[in-house]
Amino acid sequence: MIAVHVVSADGPHRNDTDTTLAQELVAEFEGTFQEIVEDDTAMALVAFARSERGTQIVLGASRPRSSLRPLGGVVHNVLRRSRDLDVHIIAVGGERPARVHQRRQSSQFSWRRQTLALALAAVVMPLVTVLLTDARASLSLSTEFLVYLVIVLALTTWGGVAAGVVAALAASALENYYFVKPLHTLEVARPDDVVSLVAFLLFAVGASVRCQ
Repeated sequence: MIAVHVVSADGPHRNDTDTTLAQELVAEFEGTFQEIVEDDTAMALVAFARSERGTQIVLGASRPRSSLRPLGGVVHNVLRRSRDLDVHIIAVGGERPARVHQRRQSSQFSWRRQTLALALAAVVMPLVTVLLTDARASLSLSTEFLVYLVIVLALTTWGGVAAGVVAALAASALENYYFVKPLHTLEVARPDDVVSLVAFLLFAVGASVRCQ
């Protein structure tokens, strides 16, 4: 492995870059460090690789080109000049900005789809409640909570966070009214059931937001 540092032929600027750390890293991997004086960096790299009978060139990705930067950076020019060599480009700092990620995620669900998801929640929640009520004698409260939670997450995945949050609030109210004693009231007799309802609501809403 040979690390190559190309510096400008303009003498006063040759010492602008401190290569001490680079030389230490190269030595640690039992490579050699070479410094070449040349104004054309790409031409110098390709010519040096050929003179050493190298077969591969490894480069760091160039920074994004600004409007003030001339066309054709080092990477582009090396690729253009080295048809007979393997060139590997190592990307640096490719992490996507948070605002781009958020904008892309929010565009996944159209208003039409979100509206349909809310309408679906208005139909599915009462229907599931009727089915669970018929089987209430053979089901535990935790099982009923789990069924509602699966529906909430499914609506969130398909229709977005708004549908998920609305479904979570509706599920919590339906559970309280139809399955938590005393039945057909919004009161809760046992402290354990209060904790269960609050935990379900927090988890369902939190999971809806996290899914997005």
